[in-house]
Amino acid sequence: MRTPNGSIYLITHVPTKRHYVGQTWHAVKKRWEGHLYAAAGKGPSTNMHIARAIRQHGVTEFTIRTLWTGRCDQCGLDDLERTAIVLYGAFGNGGFNSTRGGH
Repeated sequence: MRTPNGSIYLITHVPTKRHYVGQTWHAVKKRWEGHLYAAAGKGPSTNMHIARAIRQHGVTEFTIRTLWTGRCDQCGLDDLERTAIVLYGAFGNGGFNSTRGGH
């Protein structure tokens, strides 16, 4: 069975260097568009920390980049996300992740 490609991405609020780490099975650009949709007050994720931050500060204060893309299963992608959250201090007061990662 073919293993799908997943990605781990990093959103950074440039002025404060606070981060959000996420995972996706889609193109990272498409996932970014989902965050912007939520920041505009649309969809089910409008109350996520990152959506509220984008809404408050404006999209131009944020960057997004892909940290990793490759073949893995959901457990592998969850592990990579948890590791990146720790490495970038994205959970808690230092970042925008509201959980320690994983599905």
